[in-house]
Amino acid sequence: MNDREVRLAALSPEIGAPALGRLPKVDFQTAMRAAAPSVVSLVRLMFVATRLNRGPGGLSPAEFFSHRLWDPLFGRGDLQRFVGLSGQGRFHAACCDIAWKAIADDKILSTALLEAAGVEALPQTLAVVHPHRRLDGVLAIRSPEDLFHLLHSPISYPLVAKPIDGVFSVGVINAVSVDPATDTIQSVTGAASPVSEAAERIMAYPGGYLIQRALQPPTLIASMSGGRLCSVRVLVLLTRAGPVLHRAALKVPLPATSLTITGGRATVWGRSN
Repeated sequence: MNDREVRLAALSPEIGAPALGRLPKVDFQTAMRAAAPSVVSLVRLMFVATRLNRGPGGLSPAEFFSHRLWDPLFGRGDLQRFVGLSGQGRFHAACCDIAWKAIADDKILSTALLEAAGVEALPQTLAVVHPHRRLDGVLAIRSPEDLFHLLHSPISYPLVAKPIDGVFSVGVINAVSVDPATDTIQSVTGAASPVSEAAERIMAYPGGYLIQRALQPPTLIASMSGGRLCSVRVLVLLTRAGPVLHRAALKVPLPATSLTITGGRATVWGRSN
């Protein structure tokens, strides 16, 4: 597989396209070579993965390797906090109002709802790439030519392009700049990709893409996160007496290694006061 095929691999359902509620398939042979260079470490690794799979979080081996949870950065107590898709479904069914799921899983609907509610901490939406859907006041892109023009323009950057119905950061493009002379996009990780390939990948995804201005972390947070954008995840319990703030956590993403994130990435969580 050449570099171009690797960059376009996110489009293949066999390799693992951006899909709602489904993690990409994992090349276990390659993953285990990176995670366990010796037989002893491999046995220990499989023991940990099996224990997590049988635990309350229901974390599958594919999720274990996709999130790179074999990294020594994670202690035993940290690993117990991760929840797999099977466990997540049970949590959602027991704790969440299912009526909100359609809105939460659709970036056009959720963006429109948050804007209507007056939430100001939202990134600027540059364009909606979809055959027929649109967002009021936002450029609607229907053709490859219009998309190429947007991605070729330096004033569009920094930008983040993400599948409208995607999860786990699968298929996300985080680009900081473009070189019009070479038609090359530079990613936040330093990787580069031709504009034409990024446009082809976006146009080929049937669920459509939302393209937004990339947010930059405040100086204080940037010094702690290595310049990567963090988010505060707030867990609110809806009781008969009203909403109750249960806990908040600062989510710091680990660095990705390519222009397109083709699998879920591990993150570092810290409790917020």
